[in-house]
Amino acid sequence: MSHIEVHINADNSVTYTAVGGYESRVDSVITMFNLAFEQIQMGKIATRHFCISLDDVSSPIGNSLTFGFTRASGVVVCPDYTFIKWPEVGIINYIETINSIAHAGSQPWEVDKMFWIGNPRTQDLRYKLIEIGNKNRNDFMFVPMNWLRNSARGQMHSYTYFVSLADHTKYRFLVDCGAFGYSGRLKFLLFSGRPIFLVERTEDKQDHFYPELRPYAHFIPVKADLSDLVEQYEWARAHEKDVEKIAESALSFAKANLSETAILRYLSDQLKNYLYK
Repeated sequence: MSHIEVHINADNSVTYTAVGGYESRVDSVITMFNLAFEQIQMGKIATRHFCISLDDVSSPIGNSLTFGFTRASGVVVCPDYTFIKWPEVGIINYIETINSIAHAGSQPWEVDKMFWIGNPRTQDLRYKLIEIGNKNRNDFMFVPMNWLRNSARGQMHSYTYFVSLADHTKYRFLVDCGAFGYSGRLKFLLFSGRPIFLVERTEDKQDHFYPELRPYAHFIPVKADLSDLVEQYEWARAHEKDVEKIAESALSFAKANLSETAILRYLSDQLKNYLYK
């Protein structure tokens, strides 16, 4: 299991030891925790060793106190690395990315369809999503792609097809289908100002803010097997005013809970709760 071991030294400096770690995850997580440590009183810390799981589905690291990106027994859920950056897929800076998405989303949509793009090999359900899209081309544009992953760490990979997160807003509706683990994309889509169709997922694939989202308040729910996706799409088209309010509420939620300030406050509170005397 990929993880980081964290030791808080006698002088309150912090030592990080990475075991594995995909692409830029280690660097981003260390940056995020360092920023959170700046917001707490290090002298109050009693628990001076813990681990941070780096996997898409979190699990405890041995008997250590473990922070991780998804909900699991024995894991303290924390924000994921993309709140800092994920340069390998074009997220060079989280703040700049969400600002660009929100700005683009403030403009009228251009294409009256539901949009999704992604690598179907990370979840079988994505193949079903693409199949549904192929049968409903007038309404859905679901694009399979693949990252070629031929660049050095910290550099954006080549790809077979690419649509930036900001350019997602050219479409009237968006869908989040998840992947092997949690969806790192969801937080970004909430800034889009577009109605989001959110496919149901199990608790072990939910990130820290997911339980605060409310169906028909922040998103349009879709069953885990996609069996009602077309039906929910037809409902949305028949309830334009309601759907506009859902998109507005999602954006308000993102601004209130997914800004850099909110994320660091959340993480620093978690550190206080679990590390203080």
